Amino acid sequence: DDDDNNNNNNNSGSKSSVNPSIIPSYFFCPLTKTIMKDPVITPDGTTFERRSILRWLILQPCNPVTGTPLSHVDLVDDHLVRTSIDKARKEAWIRYVVEFRDDDAEDAVKVYEEKVVEKEKKQELLEEMLDSSQLLNAAISEEESVEPPPVSPRNDPQ
Repeated sequence: DDDDNNNNNNNSGSKSSVNPSIIPSYFFCPLTKTIMKDPVITPDGTTFERRSILRWLILQPCNPVTGTPLSHVDLVDDHLVRTSIDKARKEAWIRYVVEFRDDDAEDAVKVYEEKVVEKEKKQELLEEMLDSSQLLNAAISEEESVEPPPVSPRNDPQ
């Protein structure tokens, strides 16, 4: 429980991915170095992933950590470790979902609203440019339709 409390305190408000250093070491199988799914415990108190220790025992009938003799019939389900791992997985998933809903959803809405506002501003600018362009075209058309004043012939004595 102390590990759980420390994890919650260290991870509160954090949006980063799970930090492996805050996962209790007893969640990891000493053989595979991965978080266990089906933990079993030996008579001397070492916990292993069931498949990895059974494979080990085919080759060598001893505990790989302590070297003491060991048989597959000596292995017992480690309910305490399994419950702890399952609880941590569930809490991590809930934390992820809640953080996504609270933080990422708000961020997504903000980005969406910014994009909508940006698009509206661009549309207004385009409409203004179109209006200006139409006014300019109308002004040019008026100038072209107005006939230039007649040029008076010059009286140059040559």
